[in-house]
Amino acid sequence: MTTAPATTDTKPRFKTNALALSSLVLAIVWFLLIPVVGDIMDRRLLAPVLRIFIALLGFAVAIVLGKLAQRQLERNPNQTGGTYAAAAIVVSWLGVVVALCVEYWFLLPDHAPAPE
Repeated sequence: MTTAPATTDTKPRFKTNALALSSLVLAIVWFLLIPVVGDIMDRRLLAPVLRIFIALLGFAVAIVLGKLAQRQLERNPNQTGGTYAAAAIVVSWLGVVVALCVEYWFLLPDHAPAPE
């Protein structure tokens, strides 16, 4: 009786880069939470500069993580996630633009919340 030879998987196994995935998750969550946080924060209590800083903080971290992930992926060809890192960077920059436009909108006198 003959036995079948043991098959070995010779394909390289690819692993998704954790920084790329983390940066994408952070960018998406921050993008979705900014309107919620903006509603929670009373616009009269925080200075506009502080509101902009809070809004841009998460996007800045996501951009840095995405760039670090891209550098790691260049050095390690056995990892995947370049698309995740690029998407995180794009979503983060889009969030920066949206946050600045929304803040500018509320700084205009016609659109500022009325004092009580």
